[in-house]
Amino acid sequence: DPFAITDAVKLRLYLARMKAVEALALARAADDPAAGDDDLTDTVRQRLLLARTNAVQAHRTKFS
Repeated sequence: DPFAITDAVKLRLYLARMKAVEALALARAADDPAAGDDDLTDTVRQRLLLARTNAVQAHRTKFS
């Protein structure tokens, strides 16, 4: 089948999906008070914000 997806591609897609799920969970934890924002220290919130800012900048650099 010429349109079959190889195992290597399936693995890369799976890993990308898991990374996206992790990023979403971290973003929600940092943004949503209902998701336990009160449990996060200021240091953790700052590190999440910095990580998100760096990820956005890297994405813009890569795809611009």
